[in-house]
Amino acid sequence: MGDSLSIALLVHHQLEPGTGAPGSTLALAEALRTRGHRVDVIGLEIVGTRESPWTHLRFPLAAARRVRRALRQHTYDIIDASTGDLWLLTRREIATSPTAVLTRSHGLEPLGVIARRDGARRRELTLRARYRIYHGGWRLHEVRRTLTCSDAVLVLNERERQYVASIGVDRDDIIRTAPLAGVGFSNTPDAAYSTAVAVLGGTQWRKGGSDNARFIAELLRSHEAAAVTWVGVTSKEIESLIPSDLAPRVRALPSYRPDETGELFRTHAVVVLLSRFEGLPLALLEAMSHGCVVVGTAIGGVEELASVSGGAVAVGDITSAVTAVTTALDASTWSELSRRSAQESRKFAPLRIVDILEDNYRRAIAAKAARDRKSTRLNSSHSQQSRMPSSA
Repeated sequence: MGDSLSIALLVHHQLEPGTGAPGSTLALAEALRTRGHRVDVIGLEIVGTRESPWTHLRFPLAAARRVRRALRQHTYDIIDASTGDLWLLTRREIATSPTAVLTRSHGLEPLGVIARRDGARRRELTLRARYRIYHGGWRLHEVRRTLTCSDAVLVLNERERQYVASIGVDRDDIIRTAPLAGVGFSNTPDAAYSTAVAVLGGTQWRKGGSDNARFIAELLRSHEAAAVTWVGVTSKEIESLIPSDLAPRVRALPSYRPDETGELFRTHAVVVLLSRFEGLPLALLEAMSHGCVVVGTAIGGVEELASVSGGAVAVGDITSAVTAVTTALDASTWSELSRRSAQESRKFAPLRIVDILEDNYRRAIAAKAARDRKSTRLNSSHSQQSRMPSSA
């Protein structure tokens, strides 16, 4: 395992277990601590107890002050910060410290902005002025700065790797990673064949929006035995969005706790995610670990996971999504696809992810030390040359 490391994990969210990026960050911190590493987790709590636009604006200021002090004192071996958190640090501040500074994607924001702009052009949503000025404008500068100034960048899928390389980051400094699954990840596939389908995403545009309701209606009309659990909506929303003759076959599940994840996926044969933008969805990793067949849109990490399971379809292609799910609901087909899902999920088993991350941390530290030694030698050589007498 090697010597223990001192690590700081930064994430621009309230530190709530089981909630996306902060939940994955807290799970990672705990896993690293069990291996003997000292880990501090820094979230929005350093600037306030409530998440708001104001706390998000103040967080980089507070984070920069804390990290500058840590860099000067070499408090940490590794600083692992989410994109945009440390944009106020200069390239020189990072380069001259022995601490390795990594920027981590939880879903690369510039790609999300591209997706939203495409949606706005198709009149699927309206981008408010505040979004265009900050998230679609200044925020992109913050993110780009942290990506290009860091010692290494952790990305979630191949599309993110391509984007980061396109803005000038050395490909050797771009590292593939994955979110750390929690209690919802199963080491043994336990989903059984049925005609139960779970649709993730609710009504948010990013998570599929109106496509989810259209998909559910078309699926139920084409497969008489199918039953759907729609995660992220209320019963009233189902009444208003699903035709009345089909609504009795749809169950609403507004939310679920982390310790209820296993029950959700054990009782559904197929899981569908029709998102328009994602990094690498933890819910799909957990579903596959239970043996669920997953069908999703051909974006980011969703495409990479779904393509080895039930299939990836173009965003908005409801007919192809229904066909993929209907095919997966054939018992013999489902058995083979379920096996492939569970096998693929082993690549993302929590212990394996932590092993890989530990190795990447140590590689980043070693690479930083090697660059420092090379810089020292070059500076020494230049200094000696400047002191040599010129020839007459």
